[in-house]
Amino acid sequence: MSKEMFVSPIREPLIQGHKTYAQMSDDIIGPVEAKPTKTWMLAVTCTALLAITGFVMIGLTITYGIGLWGLNKTIGWAWDITNFVWWIGIGHAGTLISAILLIFRQKWRTGVNRSAEAMTIFAVMCAGLFPLIHMGRIWLAFFIFPYPNTRGPVWSNFNSPLLWDVFAISTYFTVSLLFWYVGLIPDLATVRD
Repeated sequence: MSKEMFVSPIREPLIQGHKTYAQMSDDIIGPVEAKPTKTWMLAVTCTALLAITGFVMIGLTITYGIGLWGLNKTIGWAWDITNFVWWIGIGHAGTLISAILLIFRQKWRTGVNRSAEAMTIFAVMCAGLFPLIHMGRIWLAFFIFPYPNTRGPVWSNFNSPLLWDVFAISTYFTVSLLFWYVGLIPDLATVRD
C-alpha cells in the first residue's frame, strides 16, 4: 500500500519521522516496561500517604459518627451529599470529554478517552462511598439492596433515594467500565505482544 493512502489531505500527520508500526509500539510501551523513575516513586509515595490518610479518616467517621464533620442535627446532609454530588460531577466531566471527542470523531482521542474514562470510574467509586458513610452503621449497608433472605420478605423501599443512588451509581459504573475497557483493548494487545 502506498503512503498516500494513509495521509489525510486535510490534517497534518500526528506522528512525524516516518516510523513503522513496530517503532511506534515500542515508543508507546517503553515507559510501561522501563524501571520507574525517582519522580514517579515520589509521586506514588505521596499518593499512597494521602490514600492512607483518607482511609483513616473514613475509619474514624465510621467509628465515631458523622458528628466529626460538625453535623450533629438529625436532618441535613452537609459534607457527604456535597462530596457525592462533586464526585458525580467529576465523573460526568470525564464522560463529557469522551463523548465530545467521539462525536467529533477525533483521531487523537484514544489516549484522552482512556484517561477521561478512568477518571470517571474512580470518581464514581469515590461518590459511592458517601451515601454509605452517611447512613451510619455501614456494616448494615446490605439492607438497601433487594435480595431474598431467611428473615422473611425484607425488601428495599423502592421510594428511597438511597436505593436509587445504588442503581444510578452501579449503572453508571458498569457503562463507564465497559466503555473504558473497549478503549483499552488495543493497548492490552500491545502490552501482550
